[in-house]
Amino acid sequence: MFMNRRVGLPWTSVQFACSASPSTYCSRISRWQSVGPKHLGNHTVDLTSTMRINMKSSIQLMVGVALTALISSNATAQITDSQKFTVNVPTNISITAPVDQAITHDETDSNQSFPLQTWSVVGNTVAGVTVSLAVDQPFTHTADPSYRRDVQMGFAIKNTSGPGTWTLTQSSDTTDYDANDLVATVGASSNGTGSATFDLAISFITGTYGSFAAGTYETTVVGTVTAN
Repeated sequence: MFMNRRVGLPWTSVQFACSASPSTYCSRISRWQSVGPKHLGNHTVDLTSTMRINMKSSIQLMVGVALTALISSNATAQITDSQKFTVNVPTNISITAPVDQAITHDETDSNQSFPLQTWSVVGNTVAGVTVSLAVDQPFTHTADPSYRRDVQMGFAIKNTSGPGTWTLTQSSDTTDYDANDLVATVGASSNGTGSATFDLAISFITGTYGSFAAGTYETTVVGTVTAN
């Protein structure tokens, strides 16, 4: 028995079909031979169904690949993360003086004292700061510098804040123009971060009232702060 190579039917079946109804079956066979069969007797070649099956299989394959990728992505997703917040604090080393002061002599032999003056110091460095307040001349007559009176300075810690400890390095000093000592200095130091206020006392040494000229006498205190 020989098999039809296109549809897998035995030649005897085809021949039988032609002999049974030559006009019908043989014409079908001729058509099948020329364009390819859709039907041959009771044997049907359903191309549409085959294509649908193939398409369904392709869709199933693509869905499977997508699910595999999704599962793989979820399996490697991180479950913790972090975010850093940073504040940069600038260095602040500063000193602030009060406003200028002026008094009128009481015309006695008493030293003339100014009200206590509060100076402010800030030093946020780890090693702390050193502060000094100084005059570089006695009270000097503004019109005739040959007339002078000595300056007496006093210095005290008023308030502090921060972990640093403040210590006075010089609590008092006085000029002596007769001995040509024209500078007086007071100061303090801290050993860590912090701020402080200091009371500065300034006095005009009178000596004997009437032994010096009337007029205006001035001196200037200069404050300096540096990092340790």
